[in-house]
Amino acid sequence: MAAKLQMNVPQTFELAFDEGLRVHSKFGGDQVMFSLTNGEKWYCDPFIAAKIRDAKIGANVPFTVCKREVVNGNRRVVEYEVERILDVSLAPPAADPDPRPTMRAVESPNTSAVFVGAGAVVTPAATPAPSTVALMKMAGIGAIDSVLEVEKYAQSRGLTDFNFGADNIQKIMACLFIEMSKKAGRA
Repeated sequence: MAAKLQMNVPQTFELAFDEGLRVHSKFGGDQVMFSLTNGEKWYCDPFIAAKIRDAKIGANVPFTVCKREVVNGNRRVVEYEVERILDVSLAPPAADPDPRPTMRAVESPNTSAVFVGAGAVVTPAATPAPSTVALMKMAGIGAIDSVLEVEKYAQSRGLTDFNFGADNIQKIMACLFIEMSKKAGRA
């Protein structure tokens, strides 16, 4: 069985051997095949294998790989993050196990709603109802954060193949936006 990476979901691997085997891909080009300690095989591009080597990851050393979609201007590119997992017994306890910024809704007597998160504050205009732009921002942040929380919970319950696609996030955002528009900023 071959291990596969999902978009924006970090996966933990442990190599059975220090080096991978260069193989020819059935889709064309070269790949590196790694044998994992759980008996699976993992095929990756040579530049990902170079990141593993540069991080000094060898046999029986746990590490994570995350395939991330990043937006650069009008272009979407895929980046791979490779991180060695430190020995938990030697590492200081982490203050926050989830470094991803989260959003929270704060009701205020002066405004309809205030959303705080992702390093920014989106506040409604001075008028009784938030602007359409503010509502769209709130709906987008809410959709992304809620989807990430649901995916995280599903993975903690053993559903490793459970994830939402970009189209589902857009649908959730649209639903939130419609509800918030009807209720003047409250979802």
